[in-house]
Amino acid sequence: MKTKIIALVTAIIVTLSIATIGLSSMKPGTTSSTITTTTITTMPTTPAQTITPVAQQMSGTNNAVSNNNQDNALLIKFAANAEMIKGHIGKAIENKEASNLELAKAHAGHPIAEHYTVLEPLINQTDPQLSGELKQSLTSLVDRVEDMSVLQFKLEADKTLKLLDQAYSEVIPEAQNNDIKFSARTVIGLVTQATEEYEEGVKDGKIVQVVEYQDAQAFVGRAEAVFNQIANDLTSQERDVAQDQFKQLVTSMNATNAPSVIDEKIKAVITGVSEGAGIANANQQVIIMGQQSANISIYIQNVRDLLKQVSIQYQQGNHTGAETLAVTAYLDNFENVEGPLIQANQTQLKLDTEKMLRVELRDMIKNRVDQRVLDAQIAAIDAKLDQIAKALS
Repeated sequence: MKTKIIALVTAIIVTLSIATIGLSSMKPGTTSSTITTTTITTMPTTPAQTITPVAQQMSGTNNAVSNNNQDNALLIKFAANAEMIKGHIGKAIENKEASNLELAKAHAGHPIAEHYTVLEPLINQTDPQLSGELKQSLTSLVDRVEDMSVLQFKLEADKTLKLLDQAYSEVIPEAQNNDIKFSARTVIGLVTQATEEYEEGVKDGKIVQVVEYQDAQAFVGRAEAVFNQIANDLTSQERDVAQDQFKQLVTSMNATNAPSVIDEKIKAVITGVSEGAGIANANQQVIIMGQQSANISIYIQNVRDLLKQVSIQYQQGNHTGAETLAVTAYLDNFENVEGPLIQANQTQLKLDTEKMLRVELRDMIKNRVDQRVLDAQIAAIDAKLDQIAKALS
């Protein structure tokens, strides 16, 4: 599973200025929503506290258009990944209630493992203490899935989500938070990521990867929640069309229709949301989050360089640093190659490399394997990167 999200982002996010069932949307002035019995209160936006360079540029102190586009893309990516975290926590609660602790733990673990690296730098710029508290809360949530009662788990999830809302309100400037186009692009990013998750989760009408299938459901659910916050800003016809498209998408996903069917349903959602918000149709461009097809070779080289540093840091005993570098190699770089691989009908190559990089390498670091074992894994990943470069050349 990826999301993901998660520093460079796609050409579509930059050119369109673009970047999750039942948790609250993060827009100010809304009433709290619930997932099962967990209630999340949305924190109001406080732009005066947002003192980061990104916020300064987005508020107009830096008028360079290219910088604004890039910064807006980073903020959309932040927003989409924050919504993905909400989606994961919602699924963790759902599975905890069903006594499926394995799935609950998997979903509780994804936010800190796959999405927080996107949020952390921007939160650190605005409120380092909050960043530490949120990171600790996300970590504690996964660590205590098994030993807490359902009620205790929901209460802990509530605390985490409130911290997440606070972080969102401090990072996202008011202008973006109130911008229909910003929200629409966040929706587009979420449903786009759901496409990839669904493709991994469903084969021949059967669920083969439950976590990924549930991820897709969660991300579409969060996308619909974000859309509902801007629905009243659309004409009644535009709103009805988009809501019907969401309904059809959810029905098809629940019926485990073929990924190709879901892809078409998601394209319809993207078209409806794009037209309603008055932005260019994302279906006319490359829509995989984090993808910049013109720079694929750069991302591949970045992964290679970062893996060399993983080996060096591990050898020096800096295991935390090695793991951080491995996460960066995957989230900030390899994720940008996944979309092109899918489009090139190289899904198995993508899945194999992803497993080696995202799961196996990090497990080796955590388990403190021998240096030679770690280096052999890195060499094997490097060989996969050779295959990828050839497939995408």
